[in-house]
Amino acid sequence: MRTFLIATTFLALIHVTAGASATNGDLPVGASFVGLVKDEWRLFVVEAGGPRSIPTVGEPRTPAYSARLQRVAYISAAGELREIDLKTAVDAALLRPTAKVAYTQPVYRPQTDEIYVVALRDGSSVETDIVQVDRAAKQTITVLHQRSAQFEPAFSADGDQLIYSNVACASECPKVLQEIWTMDVVGGTAEQRTLLNAISRQPVSASNGVIFISNARGSYALWRSVGTGNAEPLMQSVGLAESPIVTNANAILFIKRTPQGASIVALSEGGAMKSIVLMADIKDVRDLRWGGR
Repeated sequence: MRTFLIATTFLALIHVTAGASATNGDLPVGASFVGLVKDEWRLFVVEAGGPRSIPTVGEPRTPAYSARLQRVAYISAAGELREIDLKTAVDAALLRPTAKVAYTQPVYRPQTDEIYVVALRDGSSVETDIVQVDRAAKQTITVLHQRSAQFEPAFSADGDQLIYSNVACASECPKVLQEIWTMDVVGGTAEQRTLLNAISRQPVSASNGVIFISNARGSYALWRSVGTGNAEPLMQSVGLAESPIVTNANAILFIKRTPQGASIVALSEGGAMKSIVLMADIKDVRDLRWGGR
């Protein structure tokens, strides 16, 4: 199995708190997020001039961003998989939900123009597949069909491996068990990456491992896996962690939630932190994504 590398060099720090002013460069170019502005959730992509608001058809859900392609894919409030061409501002529906299938959590495969998305069989999260989207035919091709439900697809930087979370035990168990898996895109060989007997989710590729969120020690915190079944926490619990990303410069960022609100936090290998802020009209933040590859 191809290994993932965790950087041993110092990782850059950025801490973005919703609800304050920002200067250009506060967030790395290539990031995207959904921010709450005047009671409306809006999509933002971070460019050289700072975060830019992108109009969408209704509230954007689980978006994916590709800076290289200049495209954003998202799920609309009506459940459609839509794609925006940022060069032309055209927002097109690629897939529409039916009684047989619904969609969530799109992702772009690096080095290609391919979109993958989670397909919910019969519109339910109990059984899901990960599928590739055929834009021209507006159809899907199943690439991962595994027992139970698969969620939160991501890719290694070279696009050769699909990373995802698998719900190993749900209604039949006293607690939900969710583990991280990888699959070779060519060949389809899948392998379990964690065995924490907890909820481990939202995996992303780093340069020496897989970064993910887990509640293995109580609250949701940032973890990394450096081998099958081997995982370690990256931080002390300081609220609830979600939506990790790893930039091209190997900076690790994620959303932290506390009773005081949501913030975007970047973590170094040594645990040092630095904070900066977003513009004052953004009151909350979710769905942090990295589209720089």
